[in-house]
Amino acid sequence: MKFDEMIGQILIASIPIFHETELQQIKIHGVESGGLWVECDEYTKIWLEKLDLPAARTPIFFVPYHEIRFAVYAHSKLALSEKKLGL
Repeated sequence: MKFDEMIGQILIASIPIFHETELQQIKIHGVESGGLWVECDEYTKIWLEKLDLPAARTPIFFVPYHEIRFAVYAHSKLALSEKKLGL
């Protein structure tokens, strides 16, 4: 799977510039040779707070590939936890 096939999709990613340890939910808006244009609700909240703004247009952040530790896309196939289901 390629990032350019995931435009408009939501992924879970580890991006230290958004938060050093917490995973972030991101939506891909664009793909370039050097990185991704993403929307990140959690980072948007921080952005608004830092700029002392009550509201603003949703920012789309450019994240260079080298800043992304990993990304996970949830496939439509259902995954089950045998342990949680008592199996």
